[in-house]
Amino acid sequence: MTIKPVHSKVLVLSLALAALAVSASCGSDTPDPEPTATPSIGSPSGETGTTATGQTGRPASLAKTNQRNMNDPRQAFGVVKLDDGKVLVIGGIGPYGAFPLVEEYDPATDTWTTKARMLTSRAFSPAVRMQGGRILVMGGSGETENLNSAEMYDPETDTWIQARRMIDNRGLHDAILLDDGRVLVTGGIGVRGGALNTAEVYDPEKEDWEEIASLQFHRGSHGSVRLEDGRILVAGGGDGAGVPVDQAEIYDPATGEWSSGGTMTAGRVAHSLTLLNDGRVLAYGGEEFSSAEVYDPETNTWEALPEPGVPRQDHTAILLLDGRVLIAGGGLKQGTTEDTAEIFDPEANRFVPAGNMDAARVSHRAVLLNDGRVMVIGGAQRTGPYDSVEFYNPTTETWVSEPFLGSWEKAPPMLQSRAGHTTTILDDGTLLIAGGRARLDETDIQSLVDFIPYTEIYDPATGESRAVADMNEARGGHIAARLSDGRVLVAGGRNLVIDDEGSRKITYIGTVEIYDPVSETWVRAADMSGPRWAHTGTALADGTVMVVGGENDEGKVASAEVYDPTSDAWTEVSRMADGRSGHSMEILPDGRLMVAGGSGPTVEVFDFATRTWSLLPNLDQRLRDAAVGVLEDGTILVAGGFGAQGPSNSALVHVPGTTHWEYVDRLPETRVGSTMTLLDNGGILMLGGTGTTKAWIFDGTVGGWLYGGKMFDSRRDHTATLLPDGSVITVGGEARNRSINDSVEIYTPPMSQ
Repeated sequence: MTIKPVHSKVLVLSLALAALAVSASCGSDTPDPEPTATPSIGSPSGETGTTATGQTGRPASLAKTNQRNMNDPRQAFGVVKLDDGKVLVIGGIGPYGAFPLVEEYDPATDTWTTKARMLTSRAFSPAVRMQGGRILVMGGSGETENLNSAEMYDPETDTWIQARRMIDNRGLHDAILLDDGRVLVTGGIGVRGGALNTAEVYDPEKEDWEEIASLQFHRGSHGSVRLEDGRILVAGGGDGAGVPVDQAEIYDPATGEWSSGGTMTAGRVAHSLTLLNDGRVLAYGGEEFSSAEVYDPETNTWEALPEPGVPRQDHTAILLLDGRVLIAGGGLKQGTTEDTAEIFDPEANRFVPAGNMDAARVSHRAVLLNDGRVMVIGGAQRTGPYDSVEFYNPTTETWVSEPFLGSWEKAPPMLQSRAGHTTTILDDGTLLIAGGRARLDETDIQSLVDFIPYTEIYDPATGESRAVADMNEARGGHIAARLSDGRVLVAGGRNLVIDDEGSRKITYIGTVEIYDPVSETWVRAADMSGPRWAHTGTALADGTVMVVGGENDEGKVASAEVYDPTSDAWTEVSRMADGRSGHSMEILPDGRLMVAGGSGPTVEVFDFATRTWSLLPNLDQRLRDAAVGVLEDGTILVAGGFGAQGPSNSALVHVPGTTHWEYVDRLPETRVGSTMTLLDNGGILMLGGTGTTKAWIFDGTVGGWLYGGKMFDSRRDHTATLLPDGSVITVGGEARNRSINDSVEIYTPPMSQ
């Protein structure tokens, strides 16, 4: 095996932002062009997992495609979609403060191009595409103060020209195009730091600004939206004295006058306003709120909606082609930043989760592309601004960032949500899914968890699932192994019992039972020598099953034993050097059995010829719930896990015949509780675990990681099973919000497509 040398990757942060500024939403543009048909997207922009040579299959190097990232990281910038579908991002805050940099994204080529700079550095400055295609940018935060300067960009000539200065200096203001071609600018923070109630319009024919009637309320970080009749609704914002404004008002361009837009159910700052297809306006979030409401222009009233998933401010909200609204990212005053997203369905008046972005973002921007996808751009966390970009596809309900290998498909769900279960492939290609834990009330993620005896048969070919006989005993954290005659043995695990005082108590179990796929029934088998949970087990070539380690009331278990289905008896074999639980076990190509993790740094192998354990070189630290895989040549890979310093992203390999472990490229993120599956193309697929939905493929030819896309759902204590066609099916598990999944998804590697 050739192992790629390890290169240190150091991210130098030139500026740590002490606090993230709060920006107002950019003004609306003219209507989007007619959308084209939404393509079927398995990977972004139609990628199919091709290699650098253009051939589908395993790549020759670890070169990553970063063409989709912007040229410069930025937050609090302006964004405009051009007539040809390209996306222009303007100014914003970079690593050193406000800058004048401009670049353009072309969805057809999936690339960014640097464009002519603005004449002035500015952030928190709305950008409005005017009739005729030119773009007006005005005010915003400059290098030292809020500005009154304005400039105009011509996309055809890639040039900026100075426009007339506004009457007032403004930052955190809002701007919106009127039906007559003028641009309305409202409120904001003035040069002395107070919120403004002034408003002005830019007339492109006169090329000048005109002061109009003032707003009824001082406000900055507010929102504005053009109603179907051409009037402008302005709502929310801060009054400059720390008080959110709950009053809305309406500007009528025909009369030049302001009137009341009703009282919102809550004052909101840095919220979003979105015009719905039915003419109502959705107001979401702001400040510390997890609330939302809708404005009805016919009655001039606001109505509260069911509470959405999380509180967020300075997020994005985009109307999708089907009339729903995608809401993504945002943060709170106390410094938390969200990577979550949700969708508002106006017909049902409810919010549903929409997965997780790759990065938590605040002060970012979002654009609806002509193909129906939503592009989320830049933004920041506490460490500073991003250059990264990702896409939400409403058709597949997936988030995609950089190109990835293979494709993901969401399959029909199981009958029962479960985690800590087992999944075993039967002789006919169907899956036996047994036991695990589930919530007593599946609608409440805070409800009690119970262990279940329920069993079902899932057919990956059709997505159909049907219940079969329950196990004799509820259990989770058990092992399952398919016997040579096609039956399936399950052993050990944990269960809940009610003691004499009525309290719920977890008990470790040592019982064993066997499922017969012909009669679809379970029968008791001989118990193990003692109870064990978080153990490992595997079927051996001679038809027996070996069980190793685990945990019980006395602590970690060092014993191992073998079950013989012919005699229905267990026989203990020599003990490991260390008791271990939450470890991994693999059969090596030479027939020996290897266990790693779940104890100290030791790694042990069992030799069936001598019936004894021996030690391999130690890992550099003790790891629990690390992922372990074995390449075709016998090289052992250990990655992630919970180590001495917490969750780990280290990755080490042990090459057969050597006396040491060698570091390879670190995982791009920490990972605890993942699964590893050896693919038919020789790579190892790493799925699930805490904190992420990303999949990674370890390529032994280069000793590093390739991006395998994202699962639809976060999950740990799930299962991942290699199917006969070379794809991997992942089932159930506990999500990041502690809900328990009934979902099923299938990953197809490039060579299997």
